Amino acid sequence: KNTKNHFTVPYTFFAQKMVYGKIFFNNIKEYTPTWFRTIPYQQTQKQTIGYKAPVPGYGTNPQMKRFLRWFQTNVQKNVFAYQMFIFTNVFVLYHIIFVPVVGLYKMNNTHRTLDYAIAQEKAYKKSQESAEGSDE
Repeated sequence: KNTKNHFTVPYTFFAQKMVYGKIFFNNIKEYTPTWFRTIPYQQTQKQTIGYKAPVPGYGTNPQMKRFLRWFQTNVQKNVFAYQMFIFTNVFVLYHIIFVPVVGLYKMNNTHRTLDYAIAQEKAYKKSQESAEGSDE
């Protein structure tokens, strides 16, 4: 039985040139059958040593890392503080988003309010009284 690693292929049953296939299923070696020829690790392209470009991101800034570490230890692991944090976020988002929407709705629908209907009814009664007074 061949006990060698199945990723190194002996050259005995290939007469000309080695032809390799890609590793199956998202480059995971476990899903590749042992009989399928894949390229040996020695022939793969390795990462060049030298300048490594900075990776921009949310958690790469040292101050942000420090803040997130503080937030994890002092707020998230303290149940009361975390619940107050969630409540504060909900309260602020409610007043930033929902209150202006309701105010805009009220402003655009003043003609549907009860006060407006009562004022219209008073104006109608006044016009009816003035019309009756002018008829007589």
